[in-house]
Amino acid sequence: MAFDCIAASAESLALIEPPLWLERFVRGLIGNSLPITLIARRCGVTPEHASRMCRRWFSANPTIIRREFRARKALELLKAGCRPAQVATEAGFADQPHMTRTLKSMTGATPAHIQSNWKTGR
Repeated sequence: MAFDCIAASAESLALIEPPLWLERFVRGLIGNSLPITLIARRCGVTPEHASRMCRRWFSANPTIIRREFRARKALELLKAGCRPAQVATEAGFADQPHMTRTLKSMTGATPAHIQSNWKTGR
């Protein structure tokens, strides 16, 4: 009887972890700029299934996950004092204007404004 309870608990715990392919998929999203379709296919799933599972597990679609990661990486590098052009490249944006548009839409501030506020402690 006790073993049955432990086995049932172990089974329910397995249900609260995302599948391994989904972890590989998210690592692929944040680790490079390959098309989402290609990353999904390399993980052995359709892009639609990958998108549904991302929404289920992370409450965001793959594009949003990638965008959020890039923005966080850019903020980290800007706060470290890196030049915006370098930040855009290292964070995975197509170019500096792409990064500027993304950060402005997410934070309301440009990279220069973010850096100046960070330096002055505002």
